[in-house]
Amino acid sequence: MQTALVASPVQFDEASPALSASPELGQNTEEVLLETGFSRDGLAGLKKIGAIL
Repeated sequence: MQTALVASPVQFDEASPALSASPELGQNTEEVLLETGFSRDGLAGLKKIGAIL
């Protein structure tokens, strides 16, 4: 699947900005929740009840 990306309207030099796609839905959920103190067992429980992907 291809997605069109829009470049930043502000440029401070003549170089083209590096473009990248946004993360997929839920792609970083586990990493973020683990960093905030959730345990792997806690994440498994949240997945089981459908609270996270």
